[in-house]
Amino acid sequence: MKLIENGFTKEILIAQNRLTFYFGKDKRYIQFALKFDQDHLEAMDLGYHSPVPMYEGCTPVKGKCRLTDGICYYDCGILRADNLLLQCKNGYSSFNESLMWDELKSEWENMFGESNNETN
Repeated sequence: MKLIENGFTKEILIAQNRLTFYFGKDKRYIQFALKFDQDHLEAMDLGYHSPVPMYEGCTPVKGKCRLTDGICYYDCGILRADNLLLQCKNGYSSFNESLMWDELKSEWENMFGESNNETN
């Protein structure tokens, strides 16, 4: 599922037992991945895809990235993903998707800033 809202793309991919959310624009995306089974969600990673390095010494991943449409610099963290999952869970079995999108937007703004004007 893919939705464009206020210039940002929101995308959800489901593959096997993995649920991945993408939020971004201008070839810069935040990725939040979860592993799931019948009654359990587990955080896998919270990271970014960027067409440019975000820190000195950053190296691109191999292959072409569909999100950046070419070279991709990617980094992630499981601890940050765990924290986001805890924020979004309401009780044992529910998940606040609206809060998650708000948090991914905040992550995007912190990582890439609002002044990014590169076009697709």
